[in-house]
Amino acid sequence: KSKNMFANKLWLDKIPDKIYVNNLINKYSYTPKKWEISAVIGEYDDPEHQNQGLLTLDLNESGNTLIYGVSGKDIMISSIIYSLIITHSPDEINVYIIDFGTEMFGIFKNAPQVGDVVFINESEKMTNLFNTVKRELERRKKIFVDYNGDYNIYIKNSGETLPRIIIIINNYESLSENYEDYIDVISSLS
Repeated sequence: KSKNMFANKLWLDKIPDKIYVNNLINKYSYTPKKWEISAVIGEYDDPEHQNQGLLTLDLNESGNTLIYGVSGKDIMISSIIYSLIITHSPDEINVYIIDFGTEMFGIFKNAPQVGDVVFINESEKMTNLFNTVKRELERRKKIFVDYNGDYNIYIKNSGETLPRIIIIINNYESLSENYEDYIDVISSLS
């Protein structure tokens, strides 16, 4: 009889049915890098290459992100917001949330990274948000002139800091139906 013999596993352990951002950060020893804005959004499984890894959403290079589907959107958006606020400071990001869906994102309104959460019936807050964003856009255009109009180049080369502005819109269809006047502003931002 041979001792200490065992068969090698043919595949990696199954990814859990429920995945939590904090668990992923710990499992993969994720360390965010200052000014490299990414959100931890999941875990991928590549059985063909026997590889599993951390899935992140890069907000520095990828620009605009559209999330659509029948179910799971709110959970995905919630994971993105949560990941951003636990891995990046208010001097790195300012998040504004327009929640015309379930209104569940109000839970984030007291996070220091969150400038405001606007719901469908808050027309004055909506006006203030877009006025603030338009003013900031004009201000930043002037600041970025010497940096090819690029935020990332500005952060790397100016010696100054400026938080990245992240606007999350939950239920764009409802926004376009109820606040038509802001569609052109959103188009210019994106």
